[in-house]
Amino acid sequence: MGNTVTNIAIGTNVIISASINGSCVSSHTVVSPASCSNVCENPAITLSGPVCSTSAVGTYVVNYTLVSGATIQVSSGTALNGVVSGVASGVPLSVTVSLAGCADKVILVPAGTCAVPCQKPTLTLASPVCNGSTYSVSFYSSVASVTANAGQVVGNSITGIPVGTAVSVTATAGAVVWKYRAWLARLAARFPVQHPI
Repeated sequence: MGNTVTNIAIGTNVIISASINGSCVSSHTVVSPASCSNVCENPAITLSGPVCSTSAVGTYVVNYTLVSGATIQVSSGTALNGVVSGVASGVPLSVTVSLAGCADKVILVPAGTCAVPCQKPTLTLASPVCNGSTYSVSFYSSVASVTANAGQVVGNSITGIPVGTAVSVTATAGAVVWKYRAWLARLAARFPVQHPI
């Protein structure tokens, strides 16, 4: 939404606030230029605060409007057609504005916090298969990183688990962990299944 506040007297600072139902308030103070006759007194850019992207999860965008003749450089993401996009969540944005005949101005935009939703890897376990005093369990995992607290992970199986020992299997995808607590030892003891011949 773009709106303009007009006819503000020189020397008067303006506080602009936006809220949702009276809460979640954002406020910005606009400092009055000393004079409108000196174009370099003005920042040559209008910036929004960080807005979480709906198309690139875990990133945020910043909208901007430049005065005629001004150019922009950003420390992260891509600035194009009035939008800085692709800035990673938690990373502050430094915006440098250049206007011929004026010193460059650097504006720091506080980092947006845009959470990445948890997407757990798929992990399923088959029934236990007894091998004397140990048993094994086959599994399917959508990720390669699989660990178990008992036995050995070999390919798509966990082998050498002592009968009577419960096994906990964990699949990890980056920072996302999915644990499958399998009380397979009890099942193995009550319903022994032999390897087919």
